[in-house]
Amino acid sequence: MKIETVKVEDHSAVEQLLRQAFTDTPHGYDGEAELVTALRQDPKYNPKAELVAKDDNGQMIGQVLITPIIVDGPQSNSHGAALAPLAVDPQWQHKGVGKALMQAIEQAAKDLGIQFIIVMGGWADYYSKFGYLPASQFNIRAPFDVPDENFMAKAITPQGLDNINGTVRYLDAFNGGVKVEFKLLGQEVNREPMERYMKNKFPFLGIKSPDRKLQERELLKESRNWDTANLILEIQTLYQKPEREYQYVAIDLAQRNYQRFSLEELKTLLVIVDQKAWWDTVDSWRKVFASYAIKFPEHKLTIFNWFFQNESMWLRRISIIFN
Repeated sequence: MKIETVKVEDHSAVEQLLRQAFTDTPHGYDGEAELVTALRQDPKYNPKAELVAKDDNGQMIGQVLITPIIVDGPQSNSHGAALAPLAVDPQWQHKGVGKALMQAIEQAAKDLGIQFIIVMGGWADYYSKFGYLPASQFNIRAPFDVPDENFMAKAITPQGLDNINGTVRYLDAFNGGVKVEFKLLGQEVNREPMERYMKNKFPFLGIKSPDRKLQERELLKESRNWDTANLILEIQTLYQKPEREYQYVAIDLAQRNYQRFSLEELKTLLVIVDQKAWWDTVDSWRKVFASYAIKFPEHKLTIFNWFFQNESMWLRRISIIFN
């Protein structure tokens, strides 16, 4: 038996293996081949994190894949991975192939700088043999309902699970290609004072700026991999949430990515600038548009004219401070 990194020419054999391996299990086949295909199309997929096992004749007998995850919480963590799927040809099961793949993928994870691995499914007894424990013991939660014993974690480096607290965010393929909703974790003790400071015009979660910056850090990093259409959609979606902190995150997304927008794409943001407008958001939006004008000075006058003599007082405010 030989374990090696997957090659493009292995993909067809892996698909066949996945269908064979899961079809006759108690849980049945559940689109594992389609999931792997979708994961390979994600910019964060790393072929070094997908391993295959072959017999002495070069026939495919096993496969395992890990993909990056983020744990959203007070201090977001992006040093983990989700293990899914792990598959062994039915004729080779109970012969040590799965064990060898598990050991090899954990070593590959270490080599890639991954500190912990999450597994989910109905094989808790199997994964516990390799040291996996309920993830709840490490303050890690699944993004959907799953029995506690079927959502497990293991540190693969010393202290790999220390100081982690939050909800796992998988790659979009695990959700049928749908982005997982970004959620902030508020602090009730801060909520009322922050609302009073803003004259009770907006509801707050109670997240002060330094904490919000920590919680949004991985989202901002991840946003660099989105196309601009999806980026603008995410900005618009966050901006429509009632709590004020989500408007701040939306503006931070725009500020992080302003250089990637075309002039026409930047203009589409004008609609939401005037929504829920107050000095805090308007002054922050000013920075986005001013940064764009500095980066692309040939568009400075055009951008200024968007705001100058506008019917909206708040948009006119941008033109003043834009000057």
